[in-house]
Amino acid sequence: MAHTNFSRIGKSDPTVIEIEEKEELLLIKLDPENSQLLKYFLRDAIILESEKIIENLGETPSKEDYQKLTYPLKKLHELRRCVENETYQYLQRA
Repeated sequence: MAHTNFSRIGKSDPTVIEIEEKEELLLIKLDPENSQLLKYFLRDAIILESEKIIENLGETPSKEDYQKLTYPLKKLHELRRCVENETYQYLQRA
């Protein structure tokens, strides 16, 4: 993700949030435009990661190989679900 256009989507602004106590974090506001750009980016990343897995998995992968190769794909899907969930208002890249 560090070597992609992900870092160019939206602008990280210092934002004070309060969960148990106040904390200032660099967050991207998930407004409709940023959300849409992130959704498209993540869908493309998921496709590329899926192709990579298919190329590298082989016919009978070990459980360890399978877990190692699919971990990034699982994380991309988690991030995609968060961005698509309208209850989330911000995203922190770091």
